[in-house]
Amino acid sequence: MLEVNRSTYYKNKNTKPSLREQQNLALSKTIEDIFHENKGRYGSIRITKCLAKTGVRISQKRVLKLMRGMGLRCIHRKKYRPQSSKYKPPEGKENLLMQNFTANRPNEKWLTDITYIDTQKNGWTYLALVIDLFSRMIVGYAYKLNMDSTLVVEAVNTAIMRRGTPNELIIHTDLGSQYTSDDFEKLFVGIPIRHSYSKKACPYDNSPMESFNATLKKEEVYTTIYADYDTARLKLFEYIEGYYNRNRLHSSLNYETPHDFESYYYDT
Repeated sequence: MLEVNRSTYYKNKNTKPSLREQQNLALSKTIEDIFHENKGRYGSIRITKCLAKTGVRISQKRVLKLMRGMGLRCIHRKKYRPQSSKYKPPEGKENLLMQNFTANRPNEKWLTDITYIDTQKNGWTYLALVIDLFSRMIVGYAYKLNMDSTLVVEAVNTAIMRRGTPNELIIHTDLGSQYTSDDFEKLFVGIPIRHSYSKKACPYDNSPMESFNATLKKEEVYTTIYADYDTARLKLFEYIEGYYNRNRLHSSLNYETPHDFESYYYDT
């Protein structure tokens, strides 16, 4: 009825999957598990690195091919590319970093910024973050219903409490009113912290912080509907402390997590 030869039917019926096909089947299951464990945030490059950490060494092209076969597409975000600005900072508001985002040790350079989080019940809420440029670890943050100076003061105070009083630290901010307020400036009186400022209308002076904000939005905020402030607070804690700092592989750290990257530094 199907016009298939008897010999063809039995040949296909008795043919076993090749070793390559069996390997691909097992790999596909592992790749799918890693993909879903990370909530679709990992693409072929990071999944390849995850496999390598478990002793499975295959090419990124093979992982990509298997992902395409399963219809797995990771969350994409636009790459943040630093640029220069013609604006000069106001008098007394010096830019100490000048877009030099390298650090040789923890607590050498911190960046901080505020981002907006939308909730159904409470509307806009506000998250202030502090990131260490050495390991890209979020070392402090504060989440509140209002965006005032207490928000950024709490974020930096949290970082100082967790890391101790840093020696010769530069902390970089934009020129927002929260970061130029008297309350914020008082934080640095009597301790060896220098305040650096982005140039006016130049987010590229704070690009690693802006890059994290974009990652947070794409991987967590834009994929979740927050019923209210308390729900968002818990989810943000899970992402920052439970996922980003300890489990997310970072490309600028040779695909190590921020936590492991710092641990290697102190161990050596």
